Amino acid sequence: AQVISRCVGAMRATKRREREIASVPELEDLHEKLKRLRLRPTIAQMRLQQEARAFADSIGDSAVSIEAANLKATLQFVLPTGELGVFEAVCPCQYPHRPPRLLQLSPVAPLPHFRYKPGSCDLVLDVLAECSWLPIFGLDKVLDALQEEVCGIREMELG
Repeated sequence: AQVISRCVGAMRATKRREREIASVPELEDLHEKLKRLRLRPTIAQMRLQQEARAFADSIGDSAVSIEAANLKATLQFVLPTGELGVFEAVCPCQYPHRPPRLLQLSPVAPLPHFRYKPGSCDLVLDVLAECSWLPIFGLDKVLDALQEEVCGIREMELG
């Protein structure tokens, strides 16, 4: 009897959670797509979907495209050299509790003032360190940190 009551309680909580998710308009598309596949969206996917909606309204000279289902985002902006910088943020399943990895896709050659993990194209930013990342941070914080790094490069070149 105790096991049955636990199962019934868990089923009710799951149904309640599904109703809460379905009531948020920006999550309906992802939720319906995953529901057809009999999958539930993860916290990371829901968070990225919300961030995609926020980015659509507030991006200036940068371009951001987010693939919530694949836990990836592409960040693009013009570098001080005049080239288009393309970076990919790959979020772990534990996002936003763990930081994303930031990969440089373009230009192919390492940029002189950026720090990289040894033997890879993973950028090293202070905000992406496990010890300094907070769940309240999002891709907007990553983009800000990346642009601050670029602004620092511009100041060094001008000074």
